[in-house]
Amino acid sequence: MIYFYRNRFHKVIKKSSPVFVQLMLTGVLLMFAGTLIWNFEATTLTCILKMWLIAIGFGLVMGNLLAKTYRIFKIFHNVRVTQLAVKDIDLLYFSGSVVLIEIVLVAIWTFSTGIVTEFVRISTTQTLYTYITCSAPNTLFNTIMTVIIIAFNICLVVLGVVVAYLTRNVESSFNEAKYIAATMYIYLLAAIVLLPLYYTAGDGSGSVFRQFLPRSVAFILCLYFTLFVLFVPKIILLRRVQKKAKKESQQKTTVLTGSIVDRITSLQSQTSSVSERS
Repeated sequence: MIYFYRNRFHKVIKKSSPVFVQLMLTGVLLMFAGTLIWNFEATTLTCILKMWLIAIGFGLVMGNLLAKTYRIFKIFHNVRVTQLAVKDIDLLYFSGSVVLIEIVLVAIWTFSTGIVTEFVRISTTQTLYTYITCSAPNTLFNTIMTVIIIAFNICLVVLGVVVAYLTRNVESSFNEAKYIAATMYIYLLAAIVLLPLYYTAGDGSGSVFRQFLPRSVAFILCLYFTLFVLFVPKIILLRRVQKKAKKESQQKTTVLTGSIVDRITSLQSQTSSVSERS
């Protein structure tokens, strides 16, 4: 985030919209924090924080990815060419709406039937085994809200995959459309493969680890893939452009210095010639 902020006026960063870059990186940071907190001992605070951080973080990442993909789609599929420019503020309204919906859904889940907190559950398969889980006081309501939140986020991913597929061959700035499409595909893959593993882990001994493993793999895979695919190519390109500009500047300085030296040598020769004649 600091690196992109310091280089926000460079053409490489400006073409990728610095505002959206910072918002997505903020989302990644929040999701990392939520994933870390999820592994702490379950308390009322950690139960609330992990969901809020992950929901808002995912909304920031996916909302801004969808906004950027839509801009590419709008520009390159505008048959009438009525308005090529899609302003950042218009896209911010969209990404902001996604984040707002995430907040509303998580707020309903957190506070509607009493504050979400930790509960000691008895295993349905092992009589003597108990485990701690985060849940709303009303179990049915907790299940319904969990399904709604997951369904909403899966819809965002599916929508992103569809738009990314439609723009897969578009040659946008620095091939950004291809990078966004790859990111959308990995999010969908993680949801398809790892969500069933997570929710079929059971509630017997070892179930906590069986849930921890796919959850951690999903978050690490998606977040690091997002960082490396969307942001590392920009850093590499920026460094390459800066190195090229520095090399050209050095060459110009060398040529200019050589020209000045030649002029001085020529003047010295002329002065020596005049002195000898005198």
